[in-house]
Amino acid sequence: MKNIKKRRLLVFLIVFVMATTVVFAAPVISDTIKVNFQGKDVDFGEMNIYNDDGRIYVPYRQFFESIGYDVEWDDTTKTAFAFDPLRISDSVDREQKVDAALWQLSAEARACFWQSFNLATLRFDQALEEYEDADNLAVIADVDDTLVDGVMFTADVLQDGEWSGAAFGESLASDACLPLPGAVEFMNYVVDNGGTVFYVTNRDPSLREVTYSRMEEMGFPMVDEDHVFIREEGMASSKESRRQGIVEQGYEVVMLLGDNLEDFSDLFPVTEGVTARRDAVDDMKDQWGDKFIVFPNAVYGDWEKAIYKYDKTKTLEERMADKKAIFDEYKYNQ
Repeated sequence: MKNIKKRRLLVFLIVFVMATTVVFAAPVISDTIKVNFQGKDVDFGEMNIYNDDGRIYVPYRQFFESIGYDVEWDDTTKTAFAFDPLRISDSVDREQKVDAALWQLSAEARACFWQSFNLATLRFDQALEEYEDADNLAVIADVDDTLVDGVMFTADVLQDGEWSGAAFGESLASDACLPLPGAVEFMNYVVDNGGTVFYVTNRDPSLREVTYSRMEEMGFPMVDEDHVFIREEGMASSKESRRQGIVEQGYEVVMLLGDNLEDFSDLFPVTEGVTARRDAVDDMKDQWGDKFIVFPNAVYGDWEKAIYKYDKTKTLEERMADKKAIFDEYKYNQ
């Protein structure tokens, strides 16, 4: 039998086989009942549909196969499985990220990274002209999905791989963990021209050593405890205190790089929702492409948390309703 864990599992039904004879009242066979699933009429062929006291019973295999699902039977566990071949992940919330992850792997995304680092190089050259002391200039960068590609881990998670800190650490140590286009070149350009680079990341302390070793192997400069600021135990996700610590050392921070607004400032709170964050971005419009260089990340980030105002008590159904509400604000046909 195929590895069920790695297949697209949508419906899981356990069929109990009774050893004794059970007598049921005869249900009503109906040729007038129609079944529609997600906008598609289901064709049962010669199989009967039963109406038993207001409940509709349909043949399991015929139902799912008629709408394009694969059906398997495990005689050992007496379990019927139905799989949607058009899905990659078992989980609804993960499946929603499939196309976003594919976009991150696209040529368009790659062009965005080259473009952003080209702009960052231009801005750093301008800073060198503006400030007399290059040794005093600093660039602060996020790590994951700003300098280092995280889609190799996402690709595994979306196919029902383990989603844990340990699994993430294994991915970072693998050869699949690579720098993003232009990242190594830019960070070295800053250092080669007298500047200092700092890495401010929310990676767990348990990932400190693999962070040092892999980033050094990739060719990033200044990868040490003086320049890498991990989210220490008990520390808030906000990076503001770590950024301030760099400023307090006497550095002139001329640029910040990140894929999430939290990488730049604490002025974009997810609990206030989507509109408030958009307004905050507009209030700082002169910073984008100047001091703030933002990189594309359609897979995850505070942008998604803001949709449901980071209310962790909300169910998947409630979060889906919140997403729909965002679309309803923008659709042309109100």
